[in-house]
Amino acid sequence: MSKIEKGEQSITSDMLDRLAVLFGIPTENLLHEIISTKHISFPFRASKMNEKNLEAISAINRIVFNLRFMRKCQEFGKKAAE
Repeated sequence: MSKIEKGEQSITSDMLDRLAVLFGIPTENLLHEIISTKHISFPFRASKMNEKNLEAISAINRIVFNLRFMRKCQEFGKKAAE
């Protein structure tokens, strides 16, 4: 992350997607200086953070993003049916 911020390493679209999921924000928000979004909050207990912990957080965030997307689709379908 530090090398990317310093311009020493370029970021791939895969890395951008993984970072967005890890931080719990839409990918396009990483491209803006000011980020306004609903934060994902859940209890997570670990004495030390390691790669498996970060993968677990990313997986939980991905589930939340998918749930939000499905709810939007459901709301759109209800409005279209009216």
